[in-house]
Amino acid sequence: MKVCFARVDRIGDFILTLPCQRAWLSVRPGDSVEWLLSEKVRFVGEHISPAISASYINEPQTFWKKILESFKLSTKLRSKGYEQVVAIHIPWWVAVAFFMAGIKTRTGVASQWFSWIFFNKRLRQKRSLAEKNEALYNLDLINFALQKGVNNLPIVPGRITSNKSTAMAWAQKLKKENIDLNRLVVIHPGMGGSARNWPPENYKKLAELLKAAKVSVVVTCGPQDDHFVRETDILNVKDVVAVRTESGEELLGLLSLAKAVVVPSTGVAHLGASLGVPVIGLYSPVRVQSPKRWAPLGDKVQVLVPNVQCPGIFKCLGEKCPHYDCMEQITVDSLMSCVMDKL
Repeated sequence: MKVCFARVDRIGDFILTLPCQRAWLSVRPGDSVEWLLSEKVRFVGEHISPAISASYINEPQTFWKKILESFKLSTKLRSKGYEQVVAIHIPWWVAVAFFMAGIKTRTGVASQWFSWIFFNKRLRQKRSLAEKNEALYNLDLINFALQKGVNNLPIVPGRITSNKSTAMAWAQKLKKENIDLNRLVVIHPGMGGSARNWPPENYKKLAELLKAAKVSVVVTCGPQDDHFVRETDILNVKDVVAVRTESGEELLGLLSLAKAVVVPSTGVAHLGASLGVPVIGLYSPVRVQSPKRWAPLGDKVQVLVPNVQCPGIFKCLGEKCPHYDCMEQITVDSLMSCVMDKL
């Protein structure tokens, strides 16, 4: 049987979906599995080991462009000859394309309005309860699609490999900046804003402590991170090297050299974990933002989260909360200790 797994969203979400392929093939080893993914995660899909087969799409910006792209996509999907699709997370216009492509079995979650129109197999899930990791929610959907009552599907973290030549190029550049690759810590302070971050001034204090301990510090950021990075003032710490990677492949090459990566809840945390690099993640206790659901997978991941009974479900309640600002409970000294343990 030819099966399509569809997850059209962000880097971390996709990486937490990777265990689905191995789980499916552990039950139906003769099937052929292909992926439909966002163009934004192409660089991840092209560096997964073992390799996956995937198609990539962009998100149209207007309603009528979405309709047009839906028709185009349905033609492409029909030519693929899929017998089943498991829609882990997709926008409505992709669901329309699966329907128009005439794919016999279309499985997805029941929480979206379009699920009741375009899917013929629906699983009720309350992911907002954040009772387990996102990867386990994804495997529940796979188990449902298999229709065999399979339990304990394997949750094998996805593995990513960086291009050796890219990593070597970074190594040469960093050595010219007097970076000690044996004591290299990458700090990625920015994030998309879907979760709470550590207080910005703490990132600067951490960098100062690391430099005092003769640790090389590289700060990475993208265009969406600029505002927060400026707030941290971390780039004014003497001998901290700022890096703006031009591509996802460059980011992977840089991360692969790190002895530790310090990062809030963002895709970079999942990239580092999948590369096998020690990751220290800074997480919010808000229910839908918590590490219980969004922590990266891997045996070199350490998560720090405030030890409070957070009343927030979808967002921080701010000054209305008796624990505000609980993110300050993650002290600079405690994080410094975690980093030094990795070196």
